[in-house]
Amino acid sequence: MKKLILLLVSAALIIALHPAGSFAVAQWEGGIKIYYGDDSQILAFGADPTATDGFENRWETMALLGGYIQAYFYHPEWGLNTPYYWRDIRNLLLPKEWAFYVASSYTDRQITLSWNISNIPATVNLSLVDEFTGTPINMRSQPSYAYTNTSTAVRAFRVDATGYLESAPPSGDTTAPETAIITVPDSYINTSSATVTYSGTDDTSPQDRLQFSYRIDDGAWSAWSGATSATLNGLTDGAHTFYVKAKDESGNEDQTPAAVGFTIDTIAPVIVLNQPNPSVLWPPNGMMMNVTVSGTAKDNSSGLASVFYTVSDEYGQFGSSGSVSPQNDGTFSFVSSLKAERHSKDIDGRIYTITVNAVDRAGNFTSSSIQVIVPHNRN
Repeated sequence: MKKLILLLVSAALIIALHPAGSFAVAQWEGGIKIYYGDDSQILAFGADPTATDGFENRWETMALLGGYIQAYFYHPEWGLNTPYYWRDIRNLLLPKEWAFYVASSYTDRQITLSWNISNIPATVNLSLVDEFTGTPINMRSQPSYAYTNTSTAVRAFRVDATGYLESAPPSGDTTAPETAIITVPDSYINTSSATVTYSGTDDTSPQDRLQFSYRIDDGAWSAWSGATSATLNGLTDGAHTFYVKAKDESGNEDQTPAAVGFTIDTIAPVIVLNQPNPSVLWPPNGMMMNVTVSGTAKDNSSGLASVFYTVSDEYGQFGSSGSVSPQNDGTFSFVSSLKAERHSKDIDGRIYTITVNAVDRAGNFTSSSIQVIVPHNRN
């Protein structure tokens, strides 16, 4: 039986002095092993003072892609169509990212990625992103990730590194950035998802170098990321609060996260109608008669925004509408004037339909109807 693919991430930290700047630069490398049965390949990512983003024989190694597994980086200078190079070692300061790609000729198999990052400084945040789902995984709090390979198509992944190196702490920058929420959800939302956009400002770090972390209610903070928006899915009905905080290149975190509250309400209001009084108009003498309509309209989440009624008849000759004002307990009553008249050949009588409609503050809509009849014969 073929073994499942397993990605093992290991990293070792070596401290190297950088005399020109009188500060320490950390040299580190993460190794990713990918294997399926007897086929295996190795990826590496990390940082070294002597490496650059460009081509260097010391760091770039051409790979022979074959077998059941193909895993690779794209080389930045050789285009995005040929998966040649299996090492991506750069000397950039944090934050940085490494995108890699995995493909297998077998489908319907579980692929597992696991990692060991115990030797990487605690001030460096690492997250794995499956580009197919878009969900970041905190590699410090979760030791592995698994998915089912349902296609022979290439699957993209990304390792994000943020924070700062313990061996090269910020020099003199102790001021935390400020975080602001730019686009907020509506106060009431009738779906289980919401999107929030945000930004930050700092006295030393450019805006595009800030990292952000967010949480919903009392949940866990997300992995640090440069993204400036978050889409929250699977929210339950009720009130929620979204928090977000920024972190600068020196590792200073905003201690007063920005926050916004909103309410999820996916349930429509409830309308209960009583029997109209009267429900039968007699005699059919062509006179106008008052009909009292009563009932209750309630919404237990976001509350009612509006309640209104419409009246129509099967002849298409009568139509009216109006607003309804429920009491605090939801009860209401209104009077509609209807004509006690029907065609002489209308065996089943003339039917009026009175419909009460309700919309809550989240936009959920419901309606309920009752009928008043002008019969052909009085029973």
